Amino acid sequence: MIEVAAESFSILPEAGSEGQTLLGNQVSAIFRPLTSSIFLLRDGDLLGAVLTSHFMTHYYRFRSIARERVGEVLGISPEQVLCFSSHNHCCVKLNRNQYSFGSHEPDLVLPEYW
Repeated sequence: MIEVAAESFSILPEAGSEGQTLLGNQVSAIFRPLTSSIFLLRDGDLLGAVLTSHFMTHYYRFRSIARERVGEVLGISPEQVLCFSSHNHCCVKLNRNQYSFGSHEPDLVLPEYW
């Protein structure tokens, strides 16, 4: 029997935040919070997690960090954590030093508040 548990949380970015775009344009309007959800799936001794978000969680720099952190908390390997995003072009940067898409900068450095 498969057991499922889920939790959602959201943040409300501020207008004027830098957009997660190739041009880095500022966000001019905020219409509603950006929501993320985590689903835990257990089948006997096998546990997996699915992270869904309005943020670009499928982008490899963020996905790698998220899978590692969620795996650490749950005591599972990062390979047991799947990341999906809505890809609706509503993203803002998650932190000040996050590089824009398409840049050739080094990998994302974790900010002090992670």
